[in-house]
Amino acid sequence: MSQKQIESYLVQNSSSNSTPSRVRIPLKRSRSSPESLPSQSKKLITEEKSGEMSSSGNDELLISIGKIIDTKLAVLPTKDDFNLLREEMKSLKIENESLKVQIKSLKENERQLNKRLEMLENNSRKNNLIIKGLLFSDQDNLLDIVDDFFSNVMKIEDKVEIVEVRPLGNKNMKKSNLKSFIKVDKLIINDVICSWDDTMGLSYEEEFGAAKLKEIVGHDFSEFIHGLLQEPPRRRANLPTSPGRQQSSSRSNT
Repeated sequence: MSQKQIESYLVQNSSSNSTPSRVRIPLKRSRSSPESLPSQSKKLITEEKSGEMSSSGNDELLISIGKIIDTKLAVLPTKDDFNLLREEMKSLKIENESLKVQIKSLKENERQLNKRLEMLENNSRKNNLIIKGLLFSDQDNLLDIVDDFFSNVMKIEDKVEIVEVRPLGNKNMKKSNLKSFIKVDKLIINDVICSWDDTMGLSYEEEFGAAKLKEIVGHDFSEFIHGLLQEPPRRRANLPTSPGRQQSSSRSNT
């Protein structure tokens, strides 16, 4: 064998018997690889903490709701409260009945006092007449003016005995409404009470009182009373005020 053949043979063997090259095949990491353990631990810890916080928040919420319910229930009335309320209502009813009796008694006392006061006033005004609207001056004789009023205005034929006449008020007083003055007063003659009515005038027991008045004093005042009813109040109120126009008080023995 020649040298060339030997070299060629070696070259072929060396190329065929050469050590194969190492090939690295990448391996997939398993789920439980050591590198993934820290992240999983962190996740578990976070979930545990979140669960603890959620449980703690629920406990606080339940405690708050319990306090609210206790507060609301604390103000609700109990059976004892209702019993106490019934007792108070019963006491108020008794007190109310007592007050009604007292009020009724006070009203009766007031009525008796008013009646007695009216009697005393009538007694104090006995034989006294107040005449308004007469014209006179300082030089006039008041007794003659009042006597003329009874004779010529009121048409009283019998002589009226006048004890005293004196002026009341001041000279600047306006003429008052005679009709209004009469209707707020009463005429009592020998315990016979007459009052003023805007429809019929002088009234006695809900009837025209002129007949009863004539029966007592012997004079018919029907024309005079009808004149008061027919006279317009507005015209009388607008009459000019005279310096000598004022009211006078006369005292008679009739």
